Amino acid sequence: MRLIVLLFLTYSSAYAISLNTYWDENDTVQLSKVLEDVLKTKKDKIASLHYAVSGLKLLNVAPSATLAQAVCEVTKKADLKVLETLYHASALSGDLPSCALSKINEAQATIENVLTDSNPNGEKITQALRSADRLGIKVNKAAFDKLLEASMKADDSPNNLAWVFNAASLLDKLAAAKYFEKIKNLVSQADEVDKRFLQFDGGLFTTANAIHGILSLAELQGKVPAITKDQMSLFTNYLLSRKHVFTEKSAFFLLNALGVLVNNHQLVPVSTLLVGPIMADRSKPLTITVCNVFGLPVVSSSVRVDITPVGTTKSIVSNLKLTPVKGSPKLYTIPADKLPVMAGFYSVAVKIDSDDKRLVGLTESNILFKISDDITVDDLKVGVLEKDEAITGTSLTNVAQFSKLGKTLTADYTKRLYVSFSVKRKSDGQLIKPSQAFVLFKHTDGSEVFYTADLQNGGGYVVDIYLASGHKDFESLSGKYTASLIIGDALIRTPLNWSFADFTLTLPYAAEEVIPKSQRIVYNALDEIRHAFRQPEKRPSVIVSDAFTVICLSPLFLLIVLWLRIGLNFGNMPLSIWTLFFHGGLAVLFTLYFVFWLQLNMFETLKYLAFIGVSTYLSGNRVLKAIAAKRNLTSVSPRPIVTWDKAERIRRNEEIWANPDSIVHRLPKHYCKRYWDNLLRDVAPVHYRPPASRLYWDPIRKVEIEAENYPLLVIYPPEADEGLWGGEGVVKGWKESRPYTKKKILPRHWVPRLYFPALKTHVLYSEILDKHMKITVTERALRLIEQNFGLDYYILRTPEIDLASRLGNRLKREMLLTLANNACYPDSDERRNYIMRKYAEFVMPAEEAEWVGLDLNEAARKQQDIEEQQVSEPLKFKYERELVSRLHAGTDLIANEEEFIPKTQESKFGDRLLGKFFNPVAKHFRR
Repeated sequence: MRLIVLLFLTYSSAYAISLNTYWDENDTVQLSKVLEDVLKTKKDKIASLHYAVSGLKLLNVAPSATLAQAVCEVTKKADLKVLETLYHASALSGDLPSCALSKINEAQATIENVLTDSNPNGEKITQALRSADRLGIKVNKAAFDKLLEASMKADDSPNNLAWVFNAASLLDKLAAAKYFEKIKNLVSQADEVDKRFLQFDGGLFTTANAIHGILSLAELQGKVPAITKDQMSLFTNYLLSRKHVFTEKSAFFLLNALGVLVNNHQLVPVSTLLVGPIMADRSKPLTITVCNVFGLPVVSSSVRVDITPVGTTKSIVSNLKLTPVKGSPKLYTIPADKLPVMAGFYSVAVKIDSDDKRLVGLTESNILFKISDDITVDDLKVGVLEKDEAITGTSLTNVAQFSKLGKTLTADYTKRLYVSFSVKRKSDGQLIKPSQAFVLFKHTDGSEVFYTADLQNGGGYVVDIYLASGHKDFESLSGKYTASLIIGDALIRTPLNWSFADFTLTLPYAAEEVIPKSQRIVYNALDEIRHAFRQPEKRPSVIVSDAFTVICLSPLFLLIVLWLRIGLNFGNMPLSIWTLFFHGGLAVLFTLYFVFWLQLNMFETLKYLAFIGVSTYLSGNRVLKAIAAKRNLTSVSPRPIVTWDKAERIRRNEEIWANPDSIVHRLPKHYCKRYWDNLLRDVAPVHYRPPASRLYWDPIRKVEIEAENYPLLVIYPPEADEGLWGGEGVVKGWKESRPYTKKKILPRHWVPRLYFPALKTHVLYSEILDKHMKITVTERALRLIEQNFGLDYYILRTPEIDLASRLGNRLKREMLLTLANNACYPDSDERRNYIMRKYAEFVMPAEEAEWVGLDLNEAARKQQDIEEQQVSEPLKFKYERELVSRLHAGTDLIANEEEFIPKTQESKFGDRLLGKFFNPVAKHFRR
């Protein structure tokens, strides 16, 4: 059996592309019943009615007149303002006789509304174009073309591309040409399953819709799509494997795809399969069907076959031309005299000669069949032997074939059972080796024990059972057993099940296995658990109880004494109504406990305690919060203070910001906001650990003191701006002069030292900029890049103050500008869309991105350059333009011109220079 399975798997993997099934009449009958039931049970769902009616039409099955009339009434009442409803109603109107829609204007408005949708998908566009095509409505195909192209760029998933190709098949041939080139992008997303199927993510619905769209678009263009014949066969295999569907939507899309696989001028798959069972009869010819996926015959000049044993490459029958069956153009026969003589599995490679260039699978089809034989067992011997007895002819008894031994054999646990036989082919008497050979021992109570027969060197089989050790297989069950011989194989025509002898076995008793209690499975009901309250203990004497009462009340007495001695601290008591509620609640609680001690029981006390305790808890929480807020104890974390480094950053440019005429006040608002956010941000601690809590215990003074956050002074040399140091820099410190010398020998001194970070050169890649960069980095920078899953996320997520590098800020600015301008990967739309989706959270306007990462000096210089490039307009042109605009508007009157008449003044310059009357040029200055 293992050999046969191995050969079968070899055949399956080698010939997985073969198309060996088609849609037959049984499938049509089965699915038509399902679709007719939908028309009866889902009358209020227009989508289900559409799929059912269209599916029946594709099956060439007409629904009853009553059902058709009922569906037509639902169609006429449909709300055509909804696009999806219009799509289904238009389909029903075209598939049902005398069921035309009347509200064509309303349908046209619904279709045109798709053009105003901000982000329509391919499905909506297809529904709109398909509805317009069915109802004969003219639409603006150029506008739909632009909308469809935008949808394809926004979503390149298999589901959306399938709808896009269906919509493109409804456009003009010239406009649909660009979509035809994208078919290879869709086919490349298909997943191969077991080297037999090709399918898209989304299953049958997406795959069938994609095949229909691809072939419809190819039919419009008159070209063969970018899909190989093997891929088409794998797609068709997947569709036919799902032909037993039971939902109307899946059935419609499946039939729609199979229909276009038959009715197109580009690719038509051919199916070849065996008529009848896989087991062939040597006396009868072998019949083969050659047809399309709907079982219709294909045009062929001849059909030839090669017959090859499975597992070999040498054909035993080559280039055999088949004889067509009269009256059935799709059936061909292999003569009985051409069938193989030896039993085994055989592969039939079918080669079809046809002038039809559309046909797919003319030379790749393979069919599996087998030749089987009858067997005989004529030397079955059985006997009961001693444990060490030699096997002789007298110790065994022959059993005639298909008969039963006349006597019952008796054996106990000291004996052994011996059965031998050989299996021969009935036709020529040759020994064969079946894959299954067993001897079954069946007790009268139905218990069964199987033993596998061992193959001997001579080709025979032996079953030798030592009951001394084999009684465990029988579970020490003594009694009468019937022995049967079971032989089976894939190449045996009729398996053998032969009861050949009866045995009476006396087996030793086996001790019952003790199962641990934890592993026992008890199915009986357990005893009921009855709870018994413990008897109350004897109460102590009155003296003992009074003594313990005094001891319990002693803290209260001590509190009263201390209040009288020290006094009550009413000064820190919050003045609020919650204080009264809290202290009043405490008093009531003590009173309740006292009453409980006197007369209440536990349940009554808990009932009162629930109300009093909740109110006391809430009021006490308010009181404690007020005290904590008064003492500033609401948080144990360090209070937000301005550390020395933050104060230094603020004072660094204080004079520039204090000057109202400074250029920094003309910088863009978004830069100023980013600048101050970065300036006032706390620097991530790198070379020190900030205090974890606001207060800490001083073991010397025995008090709690407030912790101080004092960052270390980090020096960033110019080299830090040329690399990515991850916030590390040069730190001043001290080093012990003789760290390994004992104190008593020589005194130790502390000498100043500079601590430098460990630098290395590393090649980093930016997928936004699409380039590799050789950058000086530290281990911390590499660790941060790894934690942020790449250089781009590290640069974009890290604030400028923590980058501490001009190179890092420049890279951030370049990345943001690239994202803002959508300029990454200009040669690959798919890669660019992936990058834009991945880093969508960082996208900002280009006007804002070009200022990111600039320090104050660079920003001021950039603003100064911008202002210098702006040419000021002369006032005479400005006033002239304003006057013309007022005259056009009619708001400038002649009376108003007197106000603007220039007044003549005598020039003091001319009078003082040469005198009022002697200066000949003075009049030129009197203005």
